[in-house]
Amino acid sequence: MSTLNREQIKSIVTEALRSVADFNGDIENFTFEHFQEYSKQVFTNKLVELINAAPFYNYLGVLDSTQCYRVVLSNSIVNSWVTLEDCINYIEENIAVGPRE
Repeated sequence: MSTLNREQIKSIVTEALRSVADFNGDIENFTFEHFQEYSKQVFTNKLVELINAAPFYNYLGVLDSTQCYRVVLSNSIVNSWVTLEDCINYIEENIAVGPRE
């Protein structure tokens, strides 16, 4: 089974962050301290959308449009992150594959 590498995850997180915030510098050091609950929800929804939309390649390197990446996210999980590095690490450790719906 194929999985997203850290750089791909970082790119997805960066794109999701752009839906709610402007930033400079290293994304991994960006903190959630000034995020309002609404911004967190928009960010989380965009993150899930982008992860699900990422192309899935099977272990042979063949694009499989019947499968997609998934990650379980909740308010408590998002609220436990201090920086975007925490977010990236969580996704890297918890990404799964499931049928595309």
